[in-house]
Amino acid sequence: MDEDLVTTDYVVVETTTLVHARLGGSAVRAFIDGLLPVCEVRYVDATIHARSVSAYLESLSRRSSLLDRVNFELMRELRIRRVFTFDRDFAREGSETVP
Repeated sequence: MDEDLVTTDYVVVETTTLVHARLGGSAVRAFIDGLLPVCEVRYVDATIHARSVSAYLESLSRRSSLLDRVNFELMRELRIRRVFTFDRDFAREGSETVP
């Protein structure tokens, strides 16, 4: 199956921060130089951000993150149904998850 890899600038920021803290600078370089070039990075605009914050505040009892809400909003906008994640919140939102 030929599929495009799409992520957000928010995910890139969170991932580089986490990778750097846990694995160091060489792992960040591997992520940026090795994985990012095969991904389409979508930049979150003010409208998506505002909708995400609103949805996040409405769902605080479900413990999903603001980053998840941003991704859910962008996925709805782009009509993305399949997502690579280990986060069960995406399945609860109706996405097909891989693995």
